[in-house]
This record gives sequence, structure tokens and C-alpha cells, in this order.
Amino acid sequence: SYANSKAPFNVWTEEPDGGGATNFVTGAGGFLGAIGYGFGGIRYTQDAMYLQPRVPPGGTRLKLRGIAYRGFLLDILRLGGGASANFTVTLVKRGSPEGQNLKIGTIEGKHVEILGKVGEVVSMPADAPAVIRVC
Repeated sequence: SYANSKAPFNVWTEEPDGGGATNFVTGAGGFLGAIGYGFGGIRYTQDAMYLQPRVPPGGTRLKLRGIAYRGFLLDILRLGGGASANFTVTLVKRGSPEGQNLKIGTIEGKHVEILGKVGEVVSMPADAPAVIRVC
């Protein structure tokens, strides 16, 4: 919740009533981490990035912009909350060196796509994590 964000500049406080530390940056960081790593389902390993985004309760979509992976920037969009829904991954910026692409697929390898051109969009089933690797 945004209860810890105080007007007029949306400064994050340690306690919802404004008490405790003012400009509680670690609390704001935890809030943002819950969005990307919680609802976004982002997990990084040495050789891959895993995704399983879900829509927050009461929401209709989740959009994460500019998610970085090995020099590439991605936008992730999940609409609807059902397990049968899909999510999309859009390549916003290519990494380097040239010639490398991203391979995205389900963990079981049933659905595999290559992201190579800026603006390219891949749709993935949301019922299982997707894995992204540089190829």
C-alpha cells in the first residue's frame, strides 16, 4: 500500500502515520522490490532470468518497464489474473555485443521464441515460469 508515502513530494516514511524515519529509502526499496520480484516473478541466476508475472489483487494488469538483463532492456505486460492468460515480453533495447539475441521459453521447452529486434514482442503462457537466456 502507499500508506507510507507522504504528500506533497511522496516521501516514504518508516510508519504509515508519518512517524519514524523520514525519507525511509530502504522501505521504499522494499516496496519496489515486492513489485518486480514478487508480482513480477523475476528471478535471476548466473545463466538465466526467470519470469512468472501475476496481476496484483484488485488489479487488471501488471506492466514492468525497462527490466534489465545482460544489457538488454525488456518490457513485461500481464493482463488478467487467470492462469490461462498469457504475458508479453517486448525487446526495448538490444544488448551487446551485436549478434546476440535472447531466447525465451517455458521451462519444459515446449514454447521457445527468439527476441532479436527492438520492438519485437513474444507472448508466453502464464501458467508456468518462462526462462530467458542470451543466445
